Amino acid sequence: SAGRPADVAPSDMPPPAGARAPDITPPEELAEHRVFRPAAERAYLVQRIGDHSFRVAGRGVERLIARYDLDNEDALAYLERRLRGIGVIHALEAEGFEPGDEVEIGGVTFELDPNH
Repeated sequence: SAGRPADVAPSDMPPPAGARAPDITPPEELAEHRVFRPAAERAYLVQRIGDHSFRVAGRGVERLIARYDLDNEDALAYLERRLRGIGVIHALEAEGFEPGDEVEIGGVTFELDPNH
């Protein structure tokens, strides 16, 4: 009847010469092969630059620092929790960092006391 789509049924006939089947991966196979790789923004480098001073470089941590007023104690405490959460504090400690040492991130130098 007019206006009604025709029924479509799979065919046992081979596809026309030169045609190829679309590359369709079932969703369940996609999910088990998906690999998570941390974004480059999460990468950072920690360096000791003096007896009690360190530099942390990396786009993500530099952007994090730029968002907060480090003269505000609440903002600094939050920032310290974030740095701990992404592993920066642990990386600093591995380089010999002690609470109260100076840390420079993105051109901003501040005293970092994560236990405070």
